[in-house]
Amino acid sequence: MTRRMLRIETPEGIWFTVELATPLARSLALGIDTAVIIGAGSLLGQLSQYAKLISADFSTALGMLLLFAFWTGYSLVLEWVWKGRTIGKRILGLQVMDVHGMRLHPGQIVLRNLLRCFDWLPVFYLVGGAFALFSSKFQRLGDYAANTVVVRHRRAELPDFEGVLGARYNSLLEHPVFAARL
Repeated sequence: MTRRMLRIETPEGIWFTVELATPLARSLALGIDTAVIIGAGSLLGQLSQYAKLISADFSTALGMLLLFAFWTGYSLVLEWVWKGRTIGKRILGLQVMDVHGMRLHPGQIVLRNLLRCFDWLPVFYLVGGAFALFSSKFQRLGDYAANTVVVRHRRAELPDFEGVLGARYNSLLEHPVFAARL
């Protein structure tokens, strides 16, 4: 799949581009997040077993409620606190941002994550995956509604100044004791 770039103009008239996350990268991040949710869900399920002392039905309902609350709140809280990232997105260098390059608003985060239940329809993220594959900006249904995109951040390589400057400008080379203390 080819790289797609999003071109954004600032209010000052400066243009910059960011690389859009591909559906494959987004699905890998979703897989990591799903594994975290399943792991936490199994812990919550084990904790809800203690409610069997009250009632078996209450224990089942509590387990389902805790799993739903964690599943819904996971992305909401992490995308708010980590500025558009979940654990899966952080690992893969992805971030949710406004389509115009602005900071995410709480309403955008809530809307895109509440529409995730429609993206899962009918099974295994079929609707969300189809939207992302056929969208020019790789947006799923929740991204369309919230006016957001998922971008990829490449790690910048630090330039090698040693070849340009060499060691001749290091005034502490003649004083190894001072250089070691610094």
